[in-house]
Formats: sequence, C-alpha cells, structure tokens
Amino acid sequence: MRKMIVLVLVATVLFCSNALAQEYSTTFPLTENPISEGGNWVGGQTAGDNLWGNCQTNGTMVFGVAQPTEYGDPIAILTGTWGTNQTAQATVKIGTTPTGCCHEVELHLRMAINAATNQITGYEINCNVDIGDYLQVVRWNGPNGSFTYLGTRPDHCVNGDVLTASISGGANDTIINVWKNGSLLQFDTGTNVPDNTGTAFTNGAPGLGFFDYSDSNWNYFGFSNFMATGSGPQPSSPTYTISGTVGVVGATITYTGTTSGSTSSSGSTGTYSITVSSGWSGTVTPTLTGYTFSPTSTTYTDVTSNQTTNYAAIATTSKNYTLTLLKSGTGTGTVTSSPSGNTCRSTCSSSYGSYASGTIVTLSETPDSNSSFLGWSGACSGTGLCSVTMSSAETVTATFNLLTSSKYTLVVKKSGTGSGTVTSSPSGISCGLTCSKAYNSGTVVTLTAYPNWWTVFTGWSGAGCSGTGSCTVAMDANETVTANFRRGR
Repeated sequence: MRKMIVLVLVATVLFCSNALAQEYSTTFPLTENPISEGGNWVGGQTAGDNLWGNCQTNGTMVFGVAQPTEYGDPIAILTGTWGTNQTAQATVKIGTTPTGCCHEVELHLRMAINAATNQITGYEINCNVDIGDYLQVVRWNGPNGSFTYLGTRPDHCVNGDVLTASISGGANDTIINVWKNGSLLQFDTGTNVPDNTGTAFTNGAPGLGFFDYSDSNWNYFGFSNFMATGSGPQPSSPTYTISGTVGVVGATITYTGTTSGSTSSSGSTGTYSITVSSGWSGTVTPTLTGYTFSPTSTTYTDVTSNQTTNYAAIATTSKNYTLTLLKSGTGTGTVTSSPSGNTCRSTCSSSYGSYASGTIVTLSETPDSNSSFLGWSGACSGTGLCSVTMSSAETVTATFNLLTSSKYTLVVKKSGTGSGTVTSSPSGISCGLTCSKAYNSGTVVTLTAYPNWWTVFTGWSGAGCSGTGSCTVAMDANETVTANFRRGR
C-alpha cells in the first residue's frame, strides 16, 4: 500500500510541474504484431535496412519480436508531437526469469526514427531482468550500434517493479531522472543524469523497447502497462469507419456510445457509413418505419480498425404487387402458379395474380401434346421452374411452339328430335353431309348451327362448348362436338 501512495505522488508531481498537454496510457489489450493500437505506435523496423526490431502484444503485455542485429533492439515509439519535457512509466512483467546475459526492459525518451538515413536517435533507460546487476541511461547517436553511456548503477528489475523516467532541458542542459518503485535513483553521474554536450536531442517521442543478447525468449519478459506524457500539443485521434448495407434506402443509422450521432442509408442497396474515433465503444442501430432489421443492432467495444456490418431489412407492413403472365409462340400449353393455383391456358390475364411483398411465386408449364415449351422470358429464364420474388410488379412470358406435322380431327355429331346443319370456319365441315375434318394443330375452328324449319337449336356439348352461340375449338387434340336440335317452336 505504501508503494502505491509513493507512486501516485511522484506521478502527480511530474505531470503537474511540466504543465503537460500530451499523454497516452495503455494496458496492451490487443493482440498485434507489430503493436499499433490504432496508429499510436511505430516500430523500429521503419528505420529500414532491417537494423532494429519491432514489438508485439498478446492482450496482457508488450514484448520484443526479434533483434535483427547485435544492437538492433526491438522498440516501439509513440506517434505525435511530444515536446521537450517528457515522462515514461511502465510496470515490469516477467513470466519466466531469463538466464544468461543480457536481457533488458527499456524506457525511451525523445526517440526519433529517420528512415531516410536509417538512423534512430534519443535516450534509453534500461534495466537488467536476468542474473545481471545494472541499470543504465544510454544516448542513441543515430547509426545502428553507435551509443554513449550517460549514467550507470548496480541494479536490476523483477516482476512488478515500476520504472519511471523523465527528461527536460535543451541542447546544452538536458537532464534525465529515473525512479524505481517511486524512489529517485542515484547514478555514477548523479541523480540528474546530464547530456550537456551541446548536441542533446530535443525532438522525438516516448517509447519502450527490449534487449536480448543471448537467446530469443522474448515472451519471458516485457511490460504489463505503459504511460507517457509530454509538453507537445495533443494530436488528433485516428478515426475509423463502420459501414455496410441495410437492404433498404432511407433507413436511419443511429450510433450511441462514447460519441453519438446518426446518418441515413442511400444507394440501390441501402449503404451506410459512419465515422468514429479510435477506441470508440457503442451501439449501431438501423430503423425505418415499416421494417425490422436483422440483426436489430450491433455493439462495438474499443474500435481500432474499420468495421463492416450488413443488415437485412424485413418489411412489417404488407404491400401487394401484380404478376403479369403472357404467352407467345405458335403452340399451346398451360401455366400454373403456386401459391394461388392460378391456371393460364389459351389466354392469360394482364393481372394474373396479386401477391404480398416478399411472396415467392413458382410457375410451372405443361405443353399440349402438339406443342413444346421453349422457355421463360421477363422475370425468369430457362425451361425449368420459374420462381419470382414479389418485391415489385413483375412480368413473365411463357413461349410454346407447335410440333411439326401435327393434325387433329374434329368430329361433329347431331342429337335430338329436330334437324339442322353445322358449318365450320375455316371451312371443312358442312354437316349435313360432311361431319368431320382434320385440321393442323393449333387451328382455332368456329362452328355455327343452323336449325331447319320447325326446329330449335338447343345448344352445344363437348370440347368445352356450351350455349347456343358459336362454338370455338382450339385443335390441340382430337375433339368431338355435339349439336342438339329439338323439333317444334
């Protein structure tokens, strides 16, 4: 408990005395290689030529990735402008104590990467975490392997130790101070470790790093948290987009959380896009009168990359659409629908059926024996079943063609106590004497009855004819029609 009180007091003194405007803290909650946390870190590999390594995180700690050269420490530096007065603090985490020499955890101050010259400048505070016994302040001069010791002391770090460092001053009077577990440390050059050469680095950012001279057991040791402050301006936070489709135009996309707002869907598929800051947490919900959505909403936690979520719009108010069915070609046949069971044979209604929005109507065809089915057109194609989803008015055409050289016979019979004559158009039947005729398949024959004197024509029967008017027969099969005459008036 006493240790915690000392640390809080030290941190408060440091942060308030420097009137800091820039700060960053993390517990490394993500799994990243290299560490980025929404663009807040840059790794040593960006210096080029594979001279320095990067750092990675596993959700609970940060540690090194690789050390490509003898002095190519894996490091990570914060992005942004941090000013000359900086502090860095981290808690040491050791899962397995390394053996051999030399394993170090590092805080960095005023670190700057120059990719054009493949150099890194700044200041390192390292602490040994194996069997060794040293804690050092080191100046990085730029080229890989070029460094200067500014201060050293016999010491080492164990799991749970809190290491803190600060830097202040200009090119001629830079001072570095180091604390361990709240105690200001004395180095061979004093408690105020100086860089008074007149060439002290005054730019750069806080960061962290590691060193492993003897093996590659990087995940044995690292930091469990990190905090940095500086006197530079607070940078703008990176932003990310949450986007996708909602399946309908005009939906309102509302987002509530650490920041809130709304936008409307647009485009033919109902696209949407909202912008949130790095680390945003909240819920996105689409709404539109007459619709529900699946999923109903999406919850996000600590957004650090672009996100895509698509929603399905489900109509809750019924709207009907008309299916128009047409027939074409020289042949004949029947079209049947499901649901509704509507049947279309010789002619088809322009409003074949009215269906609720979202209904799937399946059409099937049966050609007559003298015809073949050539296919669908309009909302369907091919010769299989035709399935139409009724989200708008639709038109389907079924095409039948006659089979070649098909003829069918029409036979006319007379019945009853009276007498009369039946004639046809086209000609061929005058019954009377000629009461049958073979016609080409598909021919439409019209029969007319003429009763004799003192006879009444009472109507037709057969081939779908009835009543006392004309009888029309489509010759797609052999047909028989009976004309009924009754004697008297």
